[in-house]
Amino acid sequence: HSVDHLIGDTMESPNGNIYAGGKQLFILKKNQTTFTSLSILNENTSNEIRALNMKDSILWIGSRNGLYSYNERTAAITQYDLPPEVNQVILALEIDLSGNLWMITASGIVIYNPADSTTMILNERNGWPSSFSSIKALPNGKIAAGSIGKILIIDPLALHPDTESPKPYITQVVIDEKERYFLPNADTTFQLKYNQRISFQYASLNYQTA
Repeated sequence: HSVDHLIGDTMESPNGNIYAGGKQLFILKKNQTTFTSLSILNENTSNEIRALNMKDSILWIGSRNGLYSYNERTAAITQYDLPPEVNQVILALEIDLSGNLWMITASGIVIYNPADSTTMILNERNGWPSSFSSIKALPNGKIAAGSIGKILIIDPLALHPDTESPKPYITQVVIDEKERYFLPNADTTFQLKYNQRISFQYASLNYQTA
């Protein structure tokens, strides 16, 4: 009754503390009857806590202004920088057995590894649905994700980031900036004089932002 804000999510820690996320982080400590409030770092009037989840003594907080954590032992709040191409509004948050955070954003599912601060994004750019509506960590270690007309069961251990770019393809050979040969074609053999210049045009992909 002591929280008069719209609440986006609630949870109880193993220590018996109850957390509620709204415009602020509200905390009801075990054996107390009144919530205390704690402002989120860089919080503004439009920020709202949308998702709460906990591993060990760390409460992970998904908000309209990005990802935060609250240390239950030290009461310290930390903000985490997600890649700039990721939408910072976090709608839901789950934690897998390895401690990775699975977050639903408008950019797709964002998987964040707190151990090395790396991210992986699952969206239409790499063959996944373009949007997700819900996410749940299952007891068997897999992740259930809801999308339009389907539920996906994802094995986190089977996901591996693409670290090698595909081989480049030569698309054109240019001799002396005059003769142009488009590839591939039936004849890819060329005879050059010793004083002729040759250059190539090619196509290549990378996975730096995939």
